[in-house]
Amino acid sequence: MMQSKCATYFFIFAIFFSSFTVKSGQQKNAVELVPIEDLFNKPEKSHVQISSDGTIISYLAQHNGVKNIWVRVIGGEDRAITDQSSCDIKDYFCYFNNVTNFIHRSKNL
Repeated sequence: MMQSKCATYFFIFAIFFSSFTVKSGQQKNAVELVPIEDLFNKPEKSHVQISSDGTIISYLAQHNGVKNIWVRVIGGEDRAITDQSSCDIKDYFCYFNNVTNFIHRSKNL
């Protein structure tokens, strides 16, 4: 009795999943693979922060061959506000208001 139940379940399972297989003469849709290099490249911009009023965006990007802090005022041009040339800035914190921009950098710089 137990063997007949197992055989029945196996038969149902086989019929169910055989409907998902590719039948002869049909081709699967080609899937474009992502190159492995793209998964490990450094991003052009990172650590993006937006001011509370939404008018200033800051981020880390390359300047002089290393990561520096960049700022864009909406409607303006991007500009580097740091000029680090020996090593990347890894992290920062900006406090935005109409008067002050506070930038905290690692002591190792």
